[in-house]
Amino acid sequence: MKLLYICSSGTEIYTLNGTDPEGQEVRYGLSFEPGAKEYFRVEPKSGNITLVEQLDREMLFSLPLKILDSIEVLVSITDGRSKVTEKVTVFVMDANDERPVFKNLPSFLDVPENSECGSSIYKVLAVDRDTGSGGSITFYLQVL
Repeated sequence: MKLLYICSSGTEIYTLNGTDPEGQEVRYGLSFEPGAKEYFRVEPKSGNITLVEQLDREMLFSLPLKILDSIEVLVSITDGRSKVTEKVTVFVMDANDERPVFKNLPSFLDVPENSECGSSIYKVLAVDRDTGSGGSITFYLQVL
């Protein structure tokens, strides 16, 4: 399953769907590895899975941990007598939610009048904390 980091708390992200061969009512459950943060909750009867708190890749990136690119969840279904549990990996995709930031803009720039046409006069630096195509930056000059 893939999920965007931009999803907010309370967002329904998936609905589990299972049946019992004997026609018994089924209930769903989620559990997590010991010590893991519990980002999701399931409604036992409907199977609706909701996000407990907003995922923010850039905030998680700033922590002294590795980037959270996936979350492992143990999904279970039971009819009251038998129970089946499967490990599901939720891949968390970055959303294009960060603005590019210039790192070294001067307040003004002096260009010698004898500069050769086509010569480099300044190197602009900018960063965008998004990953993939959302983190790419395109520069252009605009005449004012």
